[in-house]
Amino acid sequence: YFGLVCILLRLLRKHDTLVVSCLEKRGSETFETPREEVGETPVIQEQRGLLTTELSNGLIFPLVGLGVGNLQPDRIPSIVSSAYEQNSERGPLLIDTARASNNEHIVSKALVDSDNAEVHVVTKVWYTHLGYGRTTMSVLDSLKALSATSKNHSVKLRVTVLLHWPRCDDNIPWMHCKEEEGTLEERVKWAGPNPLLDRCCAWKGSWNALEDLYDAGLVSAIGVSNFNEQDLNDLLHHCRITPHVYQGSAWTFVFDKNLVALLRSRSIFYQAYAVMNGVLQRGEQGLAPIAYNTMKSVANQLSEAHGTRYSISQLLLSWLVQQGVGVIPRTTSLEHLSQNGAPGISRVPTLSDEHAASVEHAVKSLLRGQDGET
Repeated sequence: YFGLVCILLRLLRKHDTLVVSCLEKRGSETFETPREEVGETPVIQEQRGLLTTELSNGLIFPLVGLGVGNLQPDRIPSIVSSAYEQNSERGPLLIDTARASNNEHIVSKALVDSDNAEVHVVTKVWYTHLGYGRTTMSVLDSLKALSATSKNHSVKLRVTVLLHWPRCDDNIPWMHCKEEEGTLEERVKWAGPNPLLDRCCAWKGSWNALEDLYDAGLVSAIGVSNFNEQDLNDLLHHCRITPHVYQGSAWTFVFDKNLVALLRSRSIFYQAYAVMNGVLQRGEQGLAPIAYNTMKSVANQLSEAHGTRYSISQLLLSWLVQQGVGVIPRTTSLEHLSQNGAPGISRVPTLSDEHAASVEHAVKSLLRGQDGET
């Protein structure tokens, strides 16, 4: 089955005479935008009271989702079911996971009894599966794992697939490149060459595979995660379909203005991870206490002005969302899900320019782990 799909996808690519290249110009020119100019904020829409945006391919995409990538497997069914119940009468549900997390089948089973639901699942291809054949296999395995939900015809399942990393990097302590390659199933090794033999460019074959899977209608959107500015420029020169989604850390969004400007110049949606751990957890650990108190003060002012209690986590997530950035907080707490889920964040009022500036200054200090000039 896998071999037949690969043959069909390659034939589709070979005989597609209507391809519109995403390249503006070929050669050495990059797509860099002027330094420090972030570009236009994506348009924020409301769908039955929940905040959404429109991807460059026209797909209406939730701005707030639930991350389950590293949750304990036994906690996933209850938290996903609760998230569905919160969203069921309002709008689409977004779940973020990854093939490497090995929990797509759990997510799917948790949603199998959903009624008249629109569910977006973002999943990712791990760096061991870079290259055309291996990426195709990974995506087909993901779709199979999610098939329990897709068999429920009252559920509209939209699957977005990202390349998790452009390569395995031995300089990152938790990446064990050779060891991971050695433990792969033989079927994976047969699907394509070892990506460690082409660390620079194995992702290009992966992107070709995602384009073909998207053209075949097997996935709703495609994108990348953790690509730096040079990798992204290389991708924009290589691709025929511009990425719809980019997933990066909160740190990258705040400090890498050149990358963010490049993404926005190409209408690529930014979805942020490591928001709670990367920002608020530092304040809870006693780092940047002035900045942390600023977040508390703004949340209190917002609560008093509107007669509703807003937490600092809601403030932080709303600050990102109101800039057109997607968020996917992870939780096993029903209370936190109620606060930080899509309905809770959608109810937070728009921040004033003064409050937004205060939050930005505090977030920069918290990310750096110290108070001071930002």
